[in-house]
Amino acid sequence: MVLIGAMAGLTFLSESAVLDWGAILLSESKGMPIDRAGAGYAAFALAMTITRFVGDGVVARLGNLKALAGGALLTAAGIAMAAWADDNWVSIAGFALTGFGAANIVPVLFTLAGTQKAMPVGYAISAVSLLGYLGVFVGPALVGHVAALLTLPLSFGLLAVLMLAVACLSAQVVKAARAD
Repeated sequence: MVLIGAMAGLTFLSESAVLDWGAILLSESKGMPIDRAGAGYAAFALAMTITRFVGDGVVARLGNLKALAGGALLTAAGIAMAAWADDNWVSIAGFALTGFGAANIVPVLFTLAGTQKAMPVGYAISAVSLLGYLGVFVGPALVGHVAALLTLPLSFGLLAVLMLAVACLSAQVVKAARAD
């Protein structure tokens, strides 16, 4: 459960970074007028909402492993695109790609926690929730601290690397949930 929870935490950390730092990235690092900088989060939220509505069908068609790994790869690509694109509209498209990718990751992780047999389901869901929401609480401060030491685009780049780690760990957690 620790690994599944950590993966949920990294995903929630990335989602909260878009919410708390996305407009700042667009306005301060990319020079987008402040009155338009919220478009990055709006694109992210719209993409995530659309994908959540069709998520059950997507996961049913792809399976847990492809949905999890593919979602993490899309999230990593979207974050990198948002952070390093030269054009603001490409960055906004990157935020949308992040929303499409991240939308089904945590629901799949909760499904895996609910189907494993290593511990009672209630404890498993609680553990994944606790570790997942730590990403929401710690994430914005961590992103800001790293941005102060480096730059905000580099801080987002590190989030992309962390989401690549989630993609790499996907097979392990899906296999472990099946084996229990």
